[in-house]
Amino acid sequence: ISIQTGSGGARLAGPLSAKAGNSTATGGTLSVQLGQLDTSNRSSTQAGGTYVLQVQDAAVTDAQPVANQVTVSSEAVSKGGFYNLNLTSLDAVNFKGDVTLLVPQHLLIDAPVLSATTAGLGQSTAFVVAGSTLQLGNSQNLSQLPSATSGNATLVAGAKMVELFGTQTTQGLGTVALGSVNELRLRGLAQTNVARSTGAFNTAADLLLSAKQITPSTASDYTINSTGDVTFTGGDASATPVMSAQATLTVNAKTIHQNGVLRVPFGKIALHATDALVVGEGSVTSVSGEGLLVPYGATTDAGGTWQYNGVTQTSLQGKSITLDANGQTVTTEAGASLNLDGGGQLLAYEFIPGPGGSKDIFAGLASGAFAIVPTVTGYAPYDAQIMLGNGATLTQNYSASNILSLGNTITIGSGSMVPAGTYAILPARYALLPGAYLVKANSSVSNVALNYVQTNADGSQVVAAKLGTQGITTAANVQASAYTVMSSAQARAYSEVKTTDVDTYLSNKADLAGTTVGPLSRDAGRLALVANQLSLDAKVLMAAGSGGRGGQLDIAAAKVHVGGTADDTAGVLNLSADQLNNTGAASILIGGVRSDADEQGVSAVTVVADQVTVDATPNRAIAVGDLTLAAKTAVTVNDGVRIEAPDASTATASAPSLAFNGDGALLRVSS
Repeated sequence: ISIQTGSGGARLAGPLSAKAGNSTATGGTLSVQLGQLDTSNRSSTQAGGTYVLQVQDAAVTDAQPVANQVTVSSEAVSKGGFYNLNLTSLDAVNFKGDVTLLVPQHLLIDAPVLSATTAGLGQSTAFVVAGSTLQLGNSQNLSQLPSATSGNATLVAGAKMVELFGTQTTQGLGTVALGSVNELRLRGLAQTNVARSTGAFNTAADLLLSAKQITPSTASDYTINSTGDVTFTGGDASATPVMSAQATLTVNAKTIHQNGVLRVPFGKIALHATDALVVGEGSVTSVSGEGLLVPYGATTDAGGTWQYNGVTQTSLQGKSITLDANGQTVTTEAGASLNLDGGGQLLAYEFIPGPGGSKDIFAGLASGAFAIVPTVTGYAPYDAQIMLGNGATLTQNYSASNILSLGNTITIGSGSMVPAGTYAILPARYALLPGAYLVKANSSVSNVALNYVQTNADGSQVVAAKLGTQGITTAANVQASAYTVMSSAQARAYSEVKTTDVDTYLSNKADLAGTTVGPLSRDAGRLALVANQLSLDAKVLMAAGSGGRGGQLDIAAAKVHVGGTADDTAGVLNLSADQLNNTGAASILIGGVRSDADEQGVSAVTVVADQVTVDATPNRAIAVGDLTLAAKTAVTVNDGVRIEAPDASTATASAPSLAFNGDGALLRVSS
């Protein structure tokens, strides 16, 4: 059932029903949309919203439609047997009073403003749960949104998988708790021919995010802004990293408690707290590729030009983790992990029509083909290049006819080339990855049991499989259907596709231009710590991948003291030689923070410290190949200080070029 209304509003007081017809079927979908969505770059919605889609527990009793408003009853959704619910508003979705909204399968809430009113209760709670996926966000590209406001309402929402998308603001909420059994995804709003996707969650509430791992999608720049406290929890360090690349996650809050698993492969994490920042025991904060092979863009001209989502690319952004407490305290507890290791691989693809095939069978859009990647058994990743690039118009939003709906799965029995199991359904482009499979429905074979396998002359196989939804148990008596499966190598025999390693591409371009190559996937990342007090007890991982450059460590405070006996003067940040050495950094900057290197290989340094002092530590040297001390007023190195270059066999030796602006003091020692 689909209902769309405009300024006249709507009155949904009658019964709505889409119940399943039998035990093997699922209920239908209710979609309610208020206002015509504007995907152009329009300005701010009004605070509170002109168009308000209201959700309440009780049945709708309005005698007449209310202008610019439609009310949905959670009681009516439940009684109607709906398995999927889409709520979309031009301006706002509001929870009125205490609300319990339970949806067995998929729930989409799409609006610039997510609000709650207590309805005279003093305090209220909206409890929102989806059996498989909860997508919460805003699909409109707005240049400005209303300010977030606090209140006495609480939102508790969860699903097997939660996705925050686009830019959304909360109003009237004092607490927001979002829980995902598996991944919590942060997805920027993708646009055709735009390389970066931006998104944000703006709130005046205390925010709790719980999931096995929290990860932005590929090339998403996602920001969490809270005037309250932000807490990450529920992490599982053993969870398989999500296929994502070159994203950024920025968190701005009063206090930040990072007790979960934040993973931004090949990307950036920046945590900014005005009061205090704690990276807790057992947490994982990682920008490492962790050995992943991830599609990232496409090439043209037989590998001559590299693009992402139609925009030419000339470099990668470097991996980095920034922990910034705005002159207050940063605490990284023992047992926490900060992972900036190099490694993993980014791959770009290019279809070349000709003798190898006139059609790109990995496009998948017209043929209905999709991919299985054996390591992806949860939810399919999102990549704007794959979903929108080359004229594609793919979406992961739920519909009964969309094979790529987020959470869709395929279960294959034993005996085929694919190991028996249940897998996420991915866009066909992922079948180019080593070990992946290209799959297409085969209507010429019917009445197959789950373990049916027939091998064709070209090595492909017809197998029996069942489609399903992550988090929803598929009935045992559901009939299997036939699918043709090809390994990645077999599928490539029908379409010539050139694979380009992005590191190799960038290195070759730099060699031809006679310039220093910028950041690469195999390079370790940079850890930047900005605080007046610092506890650096976490395990820092900065190993370079094969042939990569070592990691960088930046530490900035108004006054920094290294080695010797701690300086108890108020406002002095004390560091030991062991703390520095244990990071394994190849390059250390004390007193400032450096930027990513530009295309000439130069990093600009912002000097923060007024004074940097280094004292000798008995039987201890500062073991680093490149050490820079920078201050606005004075750098002091006292007698007996030892600085030694360690064995550089594990990483390509490098002394990055640094650029300083203004007067000050500087000492650099480099092997």
